[in-house]
Amino acid sequence: MQPTLNIDITYQSDAQDCVIVDKYAEIDYGDIIIIKNPANINSDNTIIKRLLAKEGDKFSIIKIDGLYHLLRIKKGFNDVEVLDESSYIKGYVDWSIGKRSYIDYDQNVVYEAEFYENYIDKSGRYFSSDRVSEVVYDNKIIYFYQIEKNEIFYLGDNRANSSDARYYGPVTTDIVLGKVVKICYNGAYSDFFFVRGFYQLKGLFEYFLPKLVNLFAWKG
Repeated sequence: MQPTLNIDITYQSDAQDCVIVDKYAEIDYGDIIIIKNPANINSDNTIIKRLLAKEGDKFSIIKIDGLYHLLRIKKGFNDVEVLDESSYIKGYVDWSIGKRSYIDYDQNVVYEAEFYENYIDKSGRYFSSDRVSEVVYDNKIIYFYQIEKNEIFYLGDNRANSSDARYYGPVTTDIVLGKVVKICYNGAYSDFFFVRGFYQLKGLFEYFLPKLVNLFAWKG
């Protein structure tokens, strides 16, 4: 989820993040969520990703002006939405130089081959003729993949190196464990214990104080 969480791409062993998770909050587009690890659904392992499509939505990826963009058609609508992810996507790899090959972050070229290989290609592991449909967008035919009932499509912010729905496929909402409502601390800030503790307490204070004030506020 770099750079949103643990921005240090060296993955320092002692770098930790601190987030507040609401197990009962409704989840929506763009939310950061905690889900059971699809690779080992019966274990206690979890992953943290960003929700980008929900039940009934259609989802695709195309190249626009040399850059890859996520496209979404929300359930009940016909308009194609080009997602603006500039606020949280910072790392990219070049489609043309192979999987997981890092390039200059400022080039903003998104590598998305796994989506095509797994969803749109007829030999792909998640391909289904009932799910894939043709949509005319910008005078071109674009293939969209439909998210089924009780499913979500999720991606990590570090698109260059993220195990997400491109590989594991959409997941059912029953393995969603909660929504991140506050990032208290990003592990890249510092490895120093007291600095980490300060930001954790600060985040907890900032999140819960307004709720306490509202709870005990005079209602007269």
